[in-house]
Amino acid sequence: MLQKGRNVKATLSLNSQVYRDFQSFCDERAYMLSKKVELVIRDILENKLKTSLSNKKYAKSPQQKVTLCIDSEVYAKFQKYCSENAIMLSKKIELIMINIMEKEVEK
Repeated sequence: MLQKGRNVKATLSLNSQVYRDFQSFCDERAYMLSKKVELVIRDILENKLKTSLSNKKYAKSPQQKVTLCIDSEVYAKFQKYCSENAIMLSKKIELIMINIMEKEVEK
């Protein structure tokens, strides 16, 4: 299991509509946006979760720079994971956000 470290500010360029929808989603449920993303990243790193979603709904939205506060150890390991697996970190974060919203709607 990953240890808790200090937080790092990660600035990413995300699809603006995905970010706005996810921000509203988190606000409606009183979730801390950065923490929700960090928890899913931890699950991915610990091989508990696979994300393989399409973001066709958001394909034409412009990009937006977003800063998230994420545990530094989690972020560093996720950067390495994305690099080793030829994954664009910001796109993976978008898919994580979409995945969280879709799973909550299914409940």
